[in-house]
Amino acid sequence: MPIWSIRPALVIWVVTRISKWAALIAQAHRVLFHFSLAKHSLFRRETFLKPQTRTSNYFLSYQCADAQAPLVENLTGLEGLFFDNDQPATDLAIYSAEVVSPLNTGVGECCRR
Repeated sequence: MPIWSIRPALVIWVVTRISKWAALIAQAHRVLFHFSLAKHSLFRRETFLKPQTRTSNYFLSYQCADAQAPLVENLTGLEGLFFDNDQPATDLAIYSAEVVSPLNTGVGECCRR
């Protein structure tokens, strides 16, 4: 029995940093895909975005290491920037408001992007 017959409003998030598996996630109405990147996996963004990607329901984010302040130019096309322990290592004003997660600003609510 499909899960949506039991819980019709359920949204499933699939999260990974492995681009070869990420590209296999098929388009589905309530399946959202979160491709999480970091300093040493940022190059995988290009692999994921190649034509073999099977879904348009994806969210790209960057997870900073402790005390890391990523370069602004490395965040192009990303929709979420998360800092270690939600503690920014730099002034958030240098980053686009669209990429900075509200979790980093002390809001204390879920990002919901």
